[in-house]
Formats: sequence, C-alpha cells, structure tokens
Amino acid sequence: MTWTGHDGSAWDLTDPNGGVCLLRDGVEGLHFPKFTQWVRKSPAVPGQVFTGAVAEERNVVLPLAVFEDASSKAWIEHDRRFWKSMHPRRHGTLTVSPGGTGAKRSIKLRFVPEDHAYDTDPAMRRWAAYVALMVADQPFWTGTTVRAAWGTGASQEFYETVGPQLVNIMTGHTMADAEVTNDGDEDAWPVWTVIGPSTAAHAGVGADVVEVPFVVATGKAVVIDTDPRVRTALECDYTPATGNTPALFTNPVDRTADLTGAVDWARIPAGQTSPVNISITGGGAMMVELTPLYWRAW
Repeated sequence: MTWTGHDGSAWDLTDPNGGVCLLRDGVEGLHFPKFTQWVRKSPAVPGQVFTGAVAEERNVVLPLAVFEDASSKAWIEHDRRFWKSMHPRRHGTLTVSPGGTGAKRSIKLRFVPEDHAYDTDPAMRRWAAYVALMVADQPFWTGTTVRAAWGTGASQEFYETVGPQLVNIMTGHTMADAEVTNDGDEDAWPVWTVIGPSTAAHAGVGADVVEVPFVVATGKAVVIDTDPRVRTALECDYTPATGNTPALFTNPVDRTADLTGAVDWARIPAGQTSPVNISITGGGAMMVELTPLYWRAW
C-alpha cells in the first residue's frame, strides 16, 4: 500500500523500515462504500419499490506509526515531512497492490484533520502512533486506464512507441467494429480524443454521441472528457509520441460551447464489452480512454 501526497512525495506504508508503517488493526475504507438507497412505498402494494441508489463519500482510516531512530531532530523533520503530504483541500492518492495479483487500484483522498493526544514526548521516543482520517469525494477505487485507438490515415503511435502506455493507431482498427471493455463495478465515463486532421467527428454509445462539427487541423487534438464533474472539450496542440516520451497535449482552448446542439454524454456500462459509435472525416484518428471504477480495493 502506497500513499502519494498532494506534494508528490511517495510513502510505502507496508515497509517496516521505511519510517512510516501501516499498523495491523483498524484500517477502514478498503471494502464497499456506503450506498444511499431510495424506495417508494404504497398502502396498496406489499413491501416497497426500489427506485435508485447512489454511493456516498467514502471515509478512510489509516492507523500509522511514524518513526526515525537517528535523533529527536531527525524524527521531527521526518514527522513534519510526512504530514505535509496530506491536505484538507488537496487530494493525494492511496494505491493498493494486492500480493500476487499484479494489479493496482487507487483512490483520491483528502485529509480530515483532527487533534491528537500524545501520551509521551514523541521526539524523545522517536516514534508516534497516529490515526489518519481521510475522505474520498469520489468513492470508487480506480483501476488501470484502458486505451484504444482507431485511425483513418497512416498508422501512428499515440502514447508511447514502446513501454507500458503503448497505444498504436492502426488503419486495421476499423471504426465499424469499435468496442470498449469496462471491467469495473460502475458505469464509467470515457475520455474521447479526436486527432487532426478532421473536418467532422462524433463519439459515443448507440444514439448518445458527442458531435465535433468543427475542423481539427493537423497538429491539433480535441480532448472530450464526459465525466459529469468535468464535461469539457479542449482543443490542444498535439505532439505525437517519440520513443518513451508520451504524446503531448499543450495550450488547451475550451471548445465545449462549439459542440453541436444537444450533447448526449454517454457512459460505458459496467462489467461488459460495449460497441461504441465513432466516426471521423479526414485523415485523423480517434482514441478512447476509460478508467474502470471499483467498489473495493481488490
């Protein structure tokens, strides 16, 4: 289990020699989130009728020991550095890597500050036991982002030409057969990217599509984030991948207002492979990124 703070610092919470270690008992937030369920009752119908459910924010509790044997001064600096990785208004990331699975799941967390009672002088003892309280505003664990791409022109590399983010756009990837797999427990909102040149494009599921009616020139890309928390279309300068350097998207300009008419934002259903409705006119390409959402940490 690893904590990556809002400041970019990384802490292995399962390393007993790392200076910050997760204690054995009392960890919370790895299991199911709390769901609020809505029902409708009637005196004419036995029982109730289920009408919907939504996951609430997730509370995470991490009992921790912070230790540094070199000196009291070294412990104070170490303790200060660790707690600076947490912030009540900025998110850090907790990542769980279950042993033997090779998989990782992560969740964004904000710190919930509380006072703490020290039984003894921690600087003299050079260690202290704490309970870190945090909250996940978006309550689901996220898995590895799934990427797929389809092109109308010559083949090209999108993220990396080699490496873990390898996504090659090949002409053999036909848009008519395009599909995306969502292995998660929740429906997920994709990020569509239209890579120029394109004179018109659309992307979505079934009849629910986002139309891009304007020209996307060579060297440009439009990144459409369908997440309800975001929902933007940003036109960026696009630099293709080279070697291990991923593609670059710079100088974003908001083009959301230029999307055609009533935009039908479409999500990818949970636990299935779904055909997607995509089209691009011109020699460009279309890419989709999907981050699966899970109820539990494994």
